[in-house]
Amino acid sequence: MWPFSLSGFFSIVQDRQDNSLHHIRARTLDDLDNLRALIPSLPRPVLSQPGSDYRCRIVCPTVMLPDVFAALA
Repeated sequence: MWPFSLSGFFSIVQDRQDNSLHHIRARTLDDLDNLRALIPSLPRPVLSQPGSDYRCRIVCPTVMLPDVFAALA
């Protein structure tokens, strides 16, 4: 899923190994920092492997996704 908002552009996908986690991915740390400003309880962003199409991500519990979508709405 690709949500667009005033806070940034994100790609949200389920973790391949753990169904209780989702990756909120972005091309810049600024977009994820904007999202964390809206939801301070989100985990800190991390950088993914070199060559990844979305180099920054937040790995968050799936139960937090309603908060993410509400903040982006």
